[in-house]
Amino acid sequence: IGMVGSERYRASAYVSLPLMIQEWRLEAAITGKDRDTVTESLQRILELDRLDISFSEEQLPLMRLAGMKQIADTVLDQIMDAGMVYAERFSYDAMTCNNVAWVAAKNERRLNDALELATLAVRAEPESTTYRDTLAEILFLLGRKEEALQIEQACLLDDPDQWHLHEQIKKFAIRLSV
Repeated sequence: IGMVGSERYRASAYVSLPLMIQEWRLEAAITGKDRDTVTESLQRILELDRLDISFSEEQLPLMRLAGMKQIADTVLDQIMDAGMVYAERFSYDAMTCNNVAWVAAKNERRLNDALELATLAVRAEPESTTYRDTLAEILFLLGRKEEALQIEQACLLDDPDQWHLHEQIKKFAIRLSV
């Protein structure tokens, strides 16, 4: 109670701390192949924040490797569905649109929806190399490799010190020549 009235209290901790704990619990459950705990943790994470993508970039692919593909796909679909609904109302929230699109790209699922979200993010903030990089990754995954490479090369002109862009260009160029 003393924290609530103090200047050091952060209201966001009521959500962020339980999310962190559930993410740790999820990671341990995946490692232990404990499907029940995985399901419980995922449910709690999505109850706290339907658009929480902090766990899904790394943990959903690990779930697939651990034999929990159906659970991972269901959760990704829930995040994507929530992201699409959110984008209808808040299409200029570039960060959220980009983050949800990036999760789809990292999981290589729902790429058409991801393309729509990434396009909204770039439309809202066209100068962002981060958002254009996400768009390029999705185009690449959709087989539109030349477009992806062109976008990455333009990003590199805007942000030449970004090591990730150099890696992306190399990846896209190698696969384009195959």
